[in-house]
Amino acid sequence: MALVDELKSIKDQLEKAKSEIVGKVENLETAVAASGTPSAEVTDAVAELKAVAQSLDDLVPDSVVEAPAEEVEAPAEEEVPAEVPEEVVPVPLSE
Repeated sequence: MALVDELKSIKDQLEKAKSEIVGKVENLETAVAASGTPSAEVTDAVAELKAVAQSLDDLVPDSVVEAPAEEVEAPAEEEVPAEVPEEVVPVPLSE
């Protein structure tokens, strides 16, 4: 078996297992919800099962799709007069 075929086979097997696990978790959640108020033990068991499923999912990071960068428009430049008058400060006259 060529390496590519072996990799495809492993991928297919993992996809099948993922589908089965997700299905079982959904069935358990439905059963728990239908049974009324579950005991703390049942709630904890479902939480633990979800944590294991998440840890399996985290083994291979999801591909990140980066959003395209937004173009930011540069602020308009203010026009500065060619000649800026000097500030006139009044000087008190001495008596």
